Amino acid sequence: MTIIIFPRSGIALTSILTSVTLGLSGCQTLPDVASATEQPSDCETGNVSANCLLHSAASAFSEIDNDAHWINAAAEYAVALHVNGEDQVARKYLEQAAEKVKLLDGVQSQISAAAEVGKSAAEAGQDDIASGLMDWGESQAEKLEENAKKYDLLGKLASVRAAIGEAGLALSKVQAFPETSDNHSSFKARTYREIAVHQAKAGNFDAAEETIARMTMGLTYYQSTARSDVALLALEVGDQKRAMKLTREADVIARAQDNGYFFAGALRDIGVVYARAGEKDKASQFFEDAKAGARTGNSNQERARALSRIATSLADIKLYTDTGAIFAEALTFAKQAKSPLFENFCNYEIAGSAAFAGEFDTANGLAAILPETKFGSTSSLRAVTQRDIAWGLAKHGRLKDAHQLIQTISPARERIMAISRVVRLLKYPDMEAFPRYL
Repeated sequence: MTIIIFPRSGIALTSILTSVTLGLSGCQTLPDVASATEQPSDCETGNVSANCLLHSAASAFSEIDNDAHWINAAAEYAVALHVNGEDQVARKYLEQAAEKVKLLDGVQSQISAAAEVGKSAAEAGQDDIASGLMDWGESQAEKLEENAKKYDLLGKLASVRAAIGEAGLALSKVQAFPETSDNHSSFKARTYREIAVHQAKAGNFDAAEETIARMTMGLTYYQSTARSDVALLALEVGDQKRAMKLTREADVIARAQDNGYFFAGALRDIGVVYARAGEKDKASQFFEDAKAGARTGNSNQERARALSRIATSLADIKLYTDTGAIFAEALTFAKQAKSPLFENFCNYEIAGSAAFAGEFDTANGLAAILPETKFGSTSSLRAVTQRDIAWGLAKHGRLKDAHQLIQTISPARERIMAISRVVRLLKYPDMEAFPRYL
């Protein structure tokens, strides 16, 4: 038995040590966070707390026999531990994840995982772990050929550097990125956007605007959304003048493009800024324009996804009145997608968005028909959908239902991720849905 003093409360809690197979140098142990007075069974009796959820997640790590999946789960779990005040335990998971990153097969997989763990380390206040991984990831990137993927990955590393206060170093690295193709240019612009957001989060708004001014390349979508991102952060500190200036610029840039998918995404984000600023009528007009743009996407799957993301943003700002109609329209487009693969992809996004909006009949109906098929890095499209539905249930106060659903999620990686997001939501009830790609 190990006694840990948790800094948030100053209370000594007895921690049970759970063996977790790490695939490093045999079987090591990591502590879980169940207290002596609050056993995991409390979740079963309806007292669903962060501690019992985190205990359940810790136990699930032993089910994971894939290093990459272990890293994915540990990265999100560490942030949840941090939010719950368990920084010492979070650090142990991040340290083990950082070690496992270096044992993955393939340089690209290593760098991608390093960026993921580094991002979580930054969120968990473990800047030294993040900085070390960025140094290592950049050295690994020298082994990659000069292709688009290299700068995609280097951009992600640079974004983490900005998150830990190394924006100047990040900018110097991104400045050297080529602009020899559309992909190169867009990765460069995307990274500038992310650096600007981190600068603004640190209160360096003038520096953020200087970074935005560098974005003369790549998709105009990034040029617009960088401005609306920073505008939202300016509103949070009461700088209405800066926020509105940036939002007007974002609007002009967004309307200068003819791609309905990107147009919809950019105007959707501007609508959120106006809603946060209390200008509900203006926000409503931007959401209407975004929907009109979504309908002109280049394919039915783009139209379905663009609409579902508009509904997600409406849910984030608690404007639920139009979401039902949006989902109905999105589903119509999804059914006309060019292949079952694209239809399933659309239905996954719509299901999650419906859950965020509290439309659980729609969300559960889609989850029931989604296949247990590989999707991205997961082995189950249905599981990642259930993960999002659990988040939505918790968001709408149905914590016991969320817990019951989480218990059914397999594989364990998605179960741990679902728990981690719900724990964060318990601490920050207004936490917005995770961004979906663009």
